[in-house]
Parts: sequence; structure tokens; C-alpha cells
Amino acid sequence: MSRIMTIWLPRWPVQRRLLERPELRKVPVFICRRGRRGMMTVVSWAWATAPRRPASPTASRGGNIPPGTSLAEAMAVLALAHGSRACRVAEIEADDPLADTAALETWARWCRRFSPTIGIAESEAGVAADCIQLDVTGTAGFFGGEARLARTTAWTFAARGLHARVAVADTVAASWAAAHHTDAVQPPTPSRRRRWLVVPSGEAAAMLAGLPLSALRLDGET
Repeated sequence: MSRIMTIWLPRWPVQRRLLERPELRKVPVFICRRGRRGMMTVVSWAWATAPRRPASPTASRGGNIPPGTSLAEAMAVLALAHGSRACRVAEIEADDPLADTAALETWARWCRRFSPTIGIAESEAGVAADCIQLDVTGTAGFFGGEARLARTTAWTFAARGLHARVAVADTVAASWAAAHHTDAVQPPTPSRRRRWLVVPSGEAAAMLAGLPLSALRLDGET
């Protein structure tokens, strides 16, 4: 049975820019797309060094700003969490899926050290891919097993300034789902969130059964 490893890079459009311009880690970064009538919507956002303000329940990392939120609404949430100054220093960048995908392809080639069979997961039209997938059926043993390979991969990316979630499972879909829901499949430790996960062969249905529908990669209309 084949074994597939998925490397998910959350908020990849932001991570790419932080890697290229480390100074952006100090401010909120919004990647936006201009829609009809000129309205700007948020594709991805992050504030790497956001200060924590316990007095505000929404201030853990700037509030909940999901993709598709209008920029005006996102700024209101950010101001509520961190004050108006956070909005004044925020960096707003135009969405560039082609550049995001090209950078991801570079990292995919770099991942040949883990497996010679590599691909980039398909994404929705107009949305940059953010997952690298590898066939590790015959290569995990060279790294001491699947658990060590997944852990090594996650922390190797971390050492290069990228946050990655890694999972190994029997199929492409199962490893994708596990990588996107590592904390839901196995609760994290109190000190840190879980960055890697191995779904034992033949146990994907049992381990992943409780995940939300988003784990199926269905589009919004469906």
C-alpha cells in the first residue's frame, strides 16, 4: 500500500512574503484581491509578532478574519483587537497566485531530499496552491520511519522560517485532511500545537471520521 506525505504551508501567500521580507513580521500583513466595483477582499493575512492583550477576547492573534472578508471589515476586527494604530501600520499587498505557486514549486523541488516522487496539490481556480505531496512508500525507512520523517520535515521547514503542518497517510486525500487538522485528530500538548501526524496504514477511516466537512476539500457551493 502506498504512503503519501502532505506538507501544508498555512497562509502561504503571507508566509512567502515574510520569507522574502522579514521586516514584515513586525506588522499585520493582508493579502487582498480586488473584486467587482473595486471592493478589496482578504485572501490571507497574519501578524507574526502580534502582541497579546488578555483584556480583549478577540486579541489572541488579531481576531477572526477568514478569507473572503472585506478589507474594511478586517480592519475593523483588527482595530477592535489591537487598536487603531495596528490598522495604520498594516501592510496591504495585492494577491499574486502565480508568484505564490512558482515559489511553492521551488520548495517542492527542494523536498526531493525526502522522496523523488513529488507533486503540488490542486487548488481552486484563482487560488494559489499551498500543499506539497510526496510518495514516501519506499523512502520513510531511510529517515528512521514515518514518524521521524514527518517530524524532521516539519522542523526542517521551521528552521528555514516556514511554518508547516505534515501528515502521512494511505492516500492523497487522507494525508491532506490529516495535515489540515492535526490538532483535531490528535489533541496538541499544552505547550505547543501539533505540527506533524502519522495515520497508521488502514486506520484512516477511523482516525479521520470526526473531522469537519472542510476536510473533504469541497468547494463552497457544494
